[in-house]
Amino acid sequence: MDNEFKVPKWNNKFLIGVPDVDLQHQYFLKLIIRLEKRFNVGMDSHLTYRHFNEILKYADFHFQSEENLMLLYNYPEFDLHHKLHIELLDEVGTSLNYYNLGRKDASEIIEMLVNWFLNHTIEVDAKFGNFVKKLNLPIDD
Repeated sequence: MDNEFKVPKWNNKFLIGVPDVDLQHQYFLKLIIRLEKRFNVGMDSHLTYRHFNEILKYADFHFQSEENLMLLYNYPEFDLHHKLHIELLDEVGTSLNYYNLGRKDASEIIEMLVNWFLNHTIEVDAKFGNFVKKLNLPIDD
């Protein structure tokens, strides 16, 4: 991996205030960190592909779970958020195929995942967290 790019460790600035979503975000970042570590020690391409696929499947699960909460709370920006989720799943799936064909390397995909995680969590998901906080309702755990 590029020496200047580092996968960040979990930081409470990533919290949006919705416990289930925050827990899933922590695990999502853990998957990326695990992938980076294994990539850096030189795991074979088949195993790397399987780890990328795990991240893709986890992202799909997480998005479904997050969107269910958005619908539960009648989040007004649901449609836009759902569209962003579809775009990311498409981008990760395409990158995974490019990796499998040797047209992208693991570091490019890891960097894309981290950049997306940081931007989406801090900017987009935080809006949902703020919306839920303003409702002043008990949040289901």
